[in-house]
Amino acid sequence: HFQANGIEHLEIPTRDYAYAPSQKDICKAVDFINRHALQGNTTYVHCKAGRGRSTTVVLCYLIKYKNMTPEDAWAHTKSIRPRVCLTSTQEEAVALFSKLNLDGDLPFQSSVGAAARPRPNTRKIQPDPSDHPEL
Repeated sequence: HFQANGIEHLEIPTRDYAYAPSQKDICKAVDFINRHALQGNTTYVHCKAGRGRSTTVVLCYLIKYKNMTPEDAWAHTKSIRPRVCLTSTQEEAVALFSKLNLDGDLPFQSSVGAAARPRPNTRKIQPDPSDHPEL
């Protein structure tokens, strides 16, 4: 029913509670979000509770495409949605994504041209709390 309403849908099946999406699935999701952001569209990212699995993807999007550190991405996301909460497995997935992103070793390469992808930033930045991500 999504396509019938003009909505492109990407499902990343991930078990609930303590689990995190695979690195390949995280890459697919963040590139999906970015592709729509570049077109001026908004992406709704959700899981059942809206606290862990979806937050994992949002943090990784902010790391890759907004050049945030994991800590800054967390602070920015928490300032907008205070109920977010990660399990240790999800925290590890975000940390690994950040490392792979900095090293240029992500397991899935975006279909978006390299010129459209920002370079990884190794310095900390202060996110503007009024700048809500295009999610």
